[in-house]
Amino acid sequence: MNNNIATLEFQTTKKDYIELVKYMPISRLLYWIQLGVVFLISVAYYIYLRISNEISIESSAALTAFHVIEILASVLFLIIIGTASHFAMIANFKNSGKKLFYKFSHGNNSMQQVILDKKSNELLIGKVQQQIPLDHHLTIVSTKQNYLFYYTKEKKPDKFFIPKNGDKDFEQDLQEVMNYILKNKNIRYHSKNH
Repeated sequence: MNNNIATLEFQTTKKDYIELVKYMPISRLLYWIQLGVVFLISVAYYIYLRISNEISIESSAALTAFHVIEILASVLFLIIIGTASHFAMIANFKNSGKKLFYKFSHGNNSMQQVILDKKSNELLIGKVQQQIPLDHHLTIVSTKQNYLFYYTKEKKPDKFFIPKNGDKDFEQDLQEVMNYILKNKNIRYHSKNH
């Protein structure tokens, strides 16, 4: 490792790209919006059941029993639609991650390269050496397996990852690179090690 240049080379997998898509800020936002919409639809379903059937029931015991059934039906609806929505989102993460893997694997060559250039204070990604400045637009998410990088200056964020595991030299170089990057106080860093 040169004093001003640090190079990391590593194998990529589909699983890494799926994780990259899963933790994208927009993916997480859409996931929670989708679950919120499902909840609101369930509440609207419950209100619809109450309004449409309240007039036809006359005795208070039957009305109470019907309210219990309405609540159970709404909760069941929430669970079924919420679960289906959750698994649809996970399937979308997997599909998008696989597409990214094939896009960047360049004919089954899944080697990736990340270069830290300390002089220009930026990361150079891949063979084309796409420039990612180390500034306030960069967000790093740490998971058990990877460091996930999202650069959100443009509408479509640049994204890449660096695995945490490798041989001893790789892990030592990675530690040095991450220490340098995290010295920058403008970079947002989140840990998702669960």
